[in-house]
Amino acid sequence: MRVIHLKGKDEDRGQHDSLRLVDVVCQNKYDGCKAHSKKESDVPLELWRHDGANKASFQPSTKGSIIQCNYHVDIEMQVPWAPDIEIHAPVQIYAPLNPYWQQWQPPPWVGQCIPTQVVGPFAVQAEILASQAFAGIPGFQ
Repeated sequence: MRVIHLKGKDEDRGQHDSLRLVDVVCQNKYDGCKAHSKKESDVPLELWRHDGANKASFQPSTKGSIIQCNYHVDIEMQVPWAPDIEIHAPVQIYAPLNPYWQQWQPPPWVGQCIPTQVVGPFAVQAEILASQAFAGIPGFQ
């Protein structure tokens, strides 16, 4: 199940509105077991089709102030003459890493650059320049 929460503000009316959308991403039905018997098995649940047909509609989890997208697996078991068993397990879906960012190498001329201190609203703080993000660029560490 995918649950999307959208929050907005109407500036003209001064009201906050929200919308909740629930969508079934994948659904499967499996055989149970016979009366007075036990069954133990792995149950495959294919969320992502290998042919990529559902790629556009399958987005990663996110939790922002305006948009939230959460996933959970609902497992329901029907037991005759007993209450049904329901499990709602949260699932975190991550976006795939961008292969271009993983393969990036600084160009050769970067080693010849001399960093200069910039002051103003667009200046990058020294803590950020000393972070791991700038570790491969000479002159910043």
